[in-house]
Amino acid sequence: MLNNKTRIQQTFSPKPFCYSPTQTIKSIAAFVNDSANAAVGTVSTATTGIWSIIGTWLALIITGTFYDTKYSAAFSIKQNYKELTQHRLSKFTCIDYFRIIAILWVMINHTGSEGRIDILERQPSAKTFKDAVHSHPFFGPLFGNSGLGVEIFLVLSGFLAARSWYRSSQSKTSSFFGHYIGFIIKRALRLFPSVAVFVWLAQSSLSAQYMPRFYDSMVSTCGIKGIASHLTFTSNLQSTPTCLGYLWYLGLDFQLYIISPIFMAVLLYNSALGIALIGAVVSASSIYRAYFCWTHDICNKSDVDIPFISFPGQTEAELQSIYYGLWDIYSRPQTKCGPFLIGLLAGFFSLQYSQTVPSIPKSALKYLNVVAIFGAIFCIFGILPEYWYPDAGNTVYNTFYTATFRSIFALCTSWLLFYGIYWFKASSVVFFNVLATITFQAYLLHMPVVYLFNNCQMLQDAMGPWEVLYVLPGVAIISYIGAFILYLTIEAPMAKIASYFYDNMRAHLIPETKTSKMD
Repeated sequence: MLNNKTRIQQTFSPKPFCYSPTQTIKSIAAFVNDSANAAVGTVSTATTGIWSIIGTWLALIITGTFYDTKYSAAFSIKQNYKELTQHRLSKFTCIDYFRIIAILWVMINHTGSEGRIDILERQPSAKTFKDAVHSHPFFGPLFGNSGLGVEIFLVLSGFLAARSWYRSSQSKTSSFFGHYIGFIIKRALRLFPSVAVFVWLAQSSLSAQYMPRFYDSMVSTCGIKGIASHLTFTSNLQSTPTCLGYLWYLGLDFQLYIISPIFMAVLLYNSALGIALIGAVVSASSIYRAYFCWTHDICNKSDVDIPFISFPGQTEAELQSIYYGLWDIYSRPQTKCGPFLIGLLAGFFSLQYSQTVPSIPKSALKYLNVVAIFGAIFCIFGILPEYWYPDAGNTVYNTFYTATFRSIFALCTSWLLFYGIYWFKASSVVFFNVLATITFQAYLLHMPVVYLFNNCQMLQDAMGPWEVLYVLPGVAIISYIGAFILYLTIEAPMAKIASYFYDNMRAHLIPETKTSKMD
């Protein structure tokens, strides 16, 4: 019997589909054909069951699309498409652009990591490639620090959490606890359906048959505990990130979302006290980051540039040594709460100026913009000394940088977001509205898409950043096409169903509280 590595290499050896459009089409066709051939004769009972569920869901979609009834309206692709592409005018349009930039930055990170077979298999050429990328004075830090895209997401999440809590807490017919429970349930129902469907498909026999490399490195070690961690939004608290490791952000975001009403309650009660509290928590988190990186001797690895996968032939103890300290400092709430809380504070400030523009002199605006831009540049390119002197260890600079750069970047991002809302006033474009709306699905899908590019010979032969940039549009386009389809057929229908259950749940469990539609 072939082992996993041999099976993958024989069935899915890389094909040079990135050198020309013709080769691309031919190689993708060959890839699909190989996948189909690999699955012939291996259709199990489980696979049949999966196709039965998918077929039933598609029947609901077809029924909802072509037969207009109140029971099937949620499944209508036509209605969901109309709602998705409806032109929305809002002063918060710039959030769409920040969200798209963030996901593209994250895609760069994973394309240059999980997109490479030698990195997945820890081959010697992987270090040569990473060193070549890091040695580039511009793209080196831009790629290496692409994890800062997560900080953008955290800022946006905190910003929107503040506004969402304020809206839901305005009703005086229920207690803080009643509003709080509804707030958390609403968030869970917003995320859980799409995550559950994706995790179900990722761990299914379809994934094992058609994408064995993705399955073996991302899913094979999950088990019940790993799957449960994603469904309960606790995957970032696992000992190692070997089960769909890139989804760790969802757990962190949900946990920070849970505590956000506490900070908002203090801010709304006494803004000065709330600001002081958030400042103290962010400062404490930075101090803890400094202490943690110092004691674990990882202050010279600020970018945590390592794939969150199950490496071949590694025991649990060996995997823990690979991720020692890095996984904890990158994923835990106590080390990553700063950007979210800074975004929360920005959201609170936006509530104070819901009808007016803050009165700030133009000269001060220019100064703040310059400071924010240069601060963001420092956070991105400040990693360079760690690339130049990889064995420097826990120097004062490395310790300070590791402790503060994510929160500083979040602070700069928050100001630029604030400026974009009140002074820049970005134009609303339907195309970008749509991309921003389906970015959650693109986030879920982009990693399997990245694994498709294991078959791109140009990416495998790359010795610098340019090939990664060449491949990025393909990763983004395929991810967003898939996201568009899944939004219309899964996320939008499930969101409407979840909204119905949410309203009924609140009406029965908390009768005094007025119901409201989910965002």
